[in-house]
Amino acid sequence: MTQLHFETSFWSKKQPEQPFSDFTTGLQVLHQKLNQSKVENDEIIRFFKDRIAVEEQYANRLEQVQPFQASGFGNDDGATLKNCFGLLKVTNLQHSEQHKTLIECLQTGVLNPLIRFQDEYKHRVSTSKQALDYSMKQFDGLFKDMERSKQIYYRRCRNANLAEEQALRKATGNSQQVPTSPTDSELLTTNSNSENSIKSNYTTDGSTVDSNSSSSSSSASSSAFSTTNQESSIQLGNQILTRMEFDQLIQSMHASVPMQDYRVPIFGKYQHTSTGENIARWLQQHLAQCKDSPAMADVVGQQLIQPYGALRLVGQRGNKFIASPTSFYQWRGMATTNGDDDNNSVSAAGGHLGGFFERKTTLAIAGDEPHKKARSEAERADEAYQTAVKRVDQMRMIIEEAMFAHFAEMEKVEIQRIQTIKHAFTEYTSCLSTSLPADKSMIEEMVANQEALKPDQDIQYIVQQYYVAGFSPKPILYENFYHGVAHDQIFGVPLTGLTKYGTENIPTFIKHILDAIEEKSNDMATDEKKTLWSTRVPLDKVHSLRTDINICSDRVTKDLLLQYSAELLVALLRLYLLELPQCLFTFELYDAAYALYSNSGQDLNLLLSSVSHLIASLPAPHFESLRQLMAHINRYIKDNDIPDETVTAISKALGPVIIRSSKETLTTSTSRIPLHLTKDLIKHYDTIFSAATIQAQADSEKRRQARPLVVNDHTATSIAGPASPTTIDSASSNNKRRSGIMSFMRSGNHNMDDSKWSLGVFRSNSQHQQSNDDTATTASATNTNTTTTLSTKHTFTPSTITHDSPPLLPQKDDDVISPTRPMFDDNDHVLQRSSTNTTTAAEAILDDIDAGDDDQHELDPFFDDD
Repeated sequence: MTQLHFETSFWSKKQPEQPFSDFTTGLQVLHQKLNQSKVENDEIIRFFKDRIAVEEQYANRLEQVQPFQASGFGNDDGATLKNCFGLLKVTNLQHSEQHKTLIECLQTGVLNPLIRFQDEYKHRVSTSKQALDYSMKQFDGLFKDMERSKQIYYRRCRNANLAEEQALRKATGNSQQVPTSPTDSELLTTNSNSENSIKSNYTTDGSTVDSNSSSSSSSASSSAFSTTNQESSIQLGNQILTRMEFDQLIQSMHASVPMQDYRVPIFGKYQHTSTGENIARWLQQHLAQCKDSPAMADVVGQQLIQPYGALRLVGQRGNKFIASPTSFYQWRGMATTNGDDDNNSVSAAGGHLGGFFERKTTLAIAGDEPHKKARSEAERADEAYQTAVKRVDQMRMIIEEAMFAHFAEMEKVEIQRIQTIKHAFTEYTSCLSTSLPADKSMIEEMVANQEALKPDQDIQYIVQQYYVAGFSPKPILYENFYHGVAHDQIFGVPLTGLTKYGTENIPTFIKHILDAIEEKSNDMATDEKKTLWSTRVPLDKVHSLRTDINICSDRVTKDLLLQYSAELLVALLRLYLLELPQCLFTFELYDAAYALYSNSGQDLNLLLSSVSHLIASLPAPHFESLRQLMAHINRYIKDNDIPDETVTAISKALGPVIIRSSKETLTTSTSRIPLHLTKDLIKHYDTIFSAATIQAQADSEKRRQARPLVVNDHTATSIAGPASPTTIDSASSNNKRRSGIMSFMRSGNHNMDDSKWSLGVFRSNSQHQQSNDDTATTASATNTNTTTTLSTKHTFTPSTITHDSPPLLPQKDDDVISPTRPMFDDNDHVLQRSSTNTTTAAEAILDDIDAGDDDQHELDPFFDDD
């Protein structure tokens, strides 16, 4: 049986409807058991205390021997009866001494060690739990801040869209009188003012302040403002600093970070500037949270730019921090330039850092047109939202690492507890057998019972009785207002989203990382190659690399990945597959795979044929990713003569990542079906991924793409608030129908007007299961008539159930088919609404809008891949 451990058993179950991982449920179950262990310890200690008390009372009573009475044995000095009775009294005294010896043995060898361990046990459990609770509290606060930043970002994007539409109408001369309702220009002012009023009621640590005091702050003196700031707390990365500590940190950076003058053509010379590389290096050397974490150094560097305003980028557009030797940042408290008067710089009268928090995120530039100002505010809100997302996701990974360490420590402590109690029982038996020789059979029974006490077996019992779920991370995704989640990150994004904009059905990240692993493994020794895919890597190292490359997939190249070791890349790929919202084999096919491998007596060829038919029903990105992964491992095994036990170890490591159940239980987590399936995919790759299987999958994908996706009017994207792709994805996933394996049998009574044809034994193609990333199309009559049937029958098990292609889609008149409305609009809807007779003024405005859009293609501000 698979050896079970705390670190793989007490995570909370993944809940798709929740926006973030639940860390508390599994942890509470474990600590309920640990609290029970505390009670057990107290009960054992109480037993030994009672036994020692009884022995003390017994020894004292035996010691209380009365002298001979003068009228009795005191008169018979030479009588033998007196001598015998006197010997009995001496025996009582000897027994009393034996019991006192037993008391001392029990006190020093049994009770005292148990009491010391119980105190240490309580301290270690409570201290470790308190540290986790504090981190989770921080995570909750950061997540609320992120949600607030997201709402502001989405609201400002809608405001920017409205402002640009109004400017376009005015420029083209096609606008009729602009409505005076609050939904247009007044809405912009109202939203902007409401956001400023909300922000003014929060300090930097999220606590509320009185609105009267905030309204009167503009008339307060600079000294009063400085005093208020000194009393506030500042969150830098995942660390909370006082204002004084933050000032001291900035002063230390001024004294230690190399500075130089940087000349920019036309603008002149900037003094007191430092490169992003030097700033990031100083942060990694002097801040504990940035040590061995370049990503956290980038986050802190970005915070020093915005919102704290200690730095500003010079010579380039934007205000993003990049740890590069070519990026220069000026220290605002020391800034003096030739011919440059920055209205955001700190004045000398305001103190060294007194003006950092005076900068508003909604600063208006004199003379700015309303639509430019709205777009600028939306861009700033976007940057703040991205920073909040990265901060929350970084905290999530920190908590996951801490929980792994916590689970390992709690398992170690529990094993020590059982070993300590076993040792106490053994000492107790030894004390009884030496100090008070008793019934030999009773002693032997106690010894045999104690030898049967095995701590490892008790750990397995605890896991089996209290199992919750295995490790299943859920990343925090950045949702762009215009193009969803797939453009700015890699981890946690559905495969269909990453392949939607490309020409291939496999994400470029998977392709590049497999190529990098193969190239790096060529330089490894033979023994190292054999353990490449089964070597364990610390999670913190994997998280550090994940943070560095979780950027736009187009920027993650093979050359970038070649900078890291092959073992680390393998672990990173496994984490990437584990963080996918849908495993490679998809949750819907788990029951089918379970049924296939539950029949242990079937023929191997028939089993492989059924597996081929099963994987042919996978969506194209899942099928191609699985095929490339198995092809790589198959070549790796053949080229390096990997033994069968190593193949088993690889299958054991990758199996639960490739296929897993959506509802995890102890049975599914200990099942060997993922291992057997993965091993068959590796060893019989050529048979399973045959040309017929590839063609069958291509035909299946064509039918899936031809499925019309009709969107109701109320779900269409509106100008005021386009739907978030992730929101639609989550709503669709909640409505998915998960059918059992026997539901593949068709009913004999089909309604010919029903357009929801079943596409086969293992095919998931209902409207609710249609991928939200597919383009909404309408199936024409011509395409319907040319639909072909598969020549290969998909055999599920050695039975009479077969899988044929579906009947032809029903023919409908053209006038019945209404044109479908696109679910997502990746282009700027302002351009789509412009009239054909655009004037010169309108073209100028559009050029301004396009120039603003260019900023979206700049490098990620936090994770530089130089």
